[in-house]
Amino acid sequence: MRIAGRPSPSALPGPSIRQRFGAEVAWQAFHFFRFAERVLPQRLLSLFLWPAAAIWAAAEVPKLRKTLAEYRRFPPTWRPGRIRFFLRQTLGLYHARLVYLWPDRLTDARWLKRCRLHADFDLPALRITERPIIFVSLHFGPFETLVYWLRAHGIPVTVLVGRPAPNQRLKQHQYSLSPPAGVPLAVSVNEMRRMRELLQPGRRLLVLLDVARGRQLKVPFDGHSFQLATGAFRLAASTGAEVIPCLITENNGWQFDIHLGSPIPRRDLGQKPDFERAGAHFLQEALSVIQCFSSQCGQRLLSCISPRSTEPSEMAPDQNDTPSPLGK
Repeated sequence: MRIAGRPSPSALPGPSIRQRFGAEVAWQAFHFFRFAERVLPQRLLSLFLWPAAAIWAAAEVPKLRKTLAEYRRFPPTWRPGRIRFFLRQTLGLYHARLVYLWPDRLTDARWLKRCRLHADFDLPALRITERPIIFVSLHFGPFETLVYWLRAHGIPVTVLVGRPAPNQRLKQHQYSLSPPAGVPLAVSVNEMRRMRELLQPGRRLLVLLDVARGRQLKVPFDGHSFQLATGAFRLAASTGAEVIPCLITENNGWQFDIHLGSPIPRRDLGQKPDFERAGAHFLQEALSVIQCFSSQCGQRLLSCISPRSTEPSEMAPDQNDTPSPLGK
């Protein structure tokens, strides 16, 4: 039976020749770069991949234009030089992202030593605690690699994604390579029930807060305000999960640091949660890192910064026409 006004699956157009060709090129490049990682020393591999990063950046020109247009949003006190910002956004971050092509290799000693964990608390306890944890982060640094590095360090985390990847089949294969096999690497924001399952005792979730999804909160800082989604705080309040700020930076070529800030106080996410205090705590922890590596701010993060209004802080409505489960 066909519903009026909705085409049947057989009537939907299949992928175009251009899309099929692009998908095939992506698969071949994926296997080629993985082969290069196995046979080349790391320094030579890094040099070998700079042209690939430049080609990737050139293909993302429309996105880069948006990022460069957001430069004016930087607060004057931590605004990076234009040239440094341009080079980091056009080459540096694309080169840094390439390590997620071999997520199964990041547990090797030669790769693991390239990513250090910094925390204000006991890291071994973090790995064995039975309390569910929500890591909250931003579109900052090579954030696409963060979930892979955490898993390589023995913290089996699942990242919350808002939209399917363009080449979903390849992306799912890439996800499956990251250990441990029994913990999914990504889950859609629309799968609210599954997210609650992922926050059972001992489980961990990674959520980016600088997204225009769900209910929003404006947190003041340095004469400006920063808009955050409150979904992760609401989920933590309803599940009893710990919330830990988490950012990744690249100091030099393929030398990464993961910064784990102090957890948000439980009193702010208890029976009577105070999302404004929770947001202020997160931003304070995040800014201590962002100000030192401001050239690694992404377009999505910068779009959340605006001059502070004279009106009192309040919860903003959903920014999308379609409400998110995390915004309820």
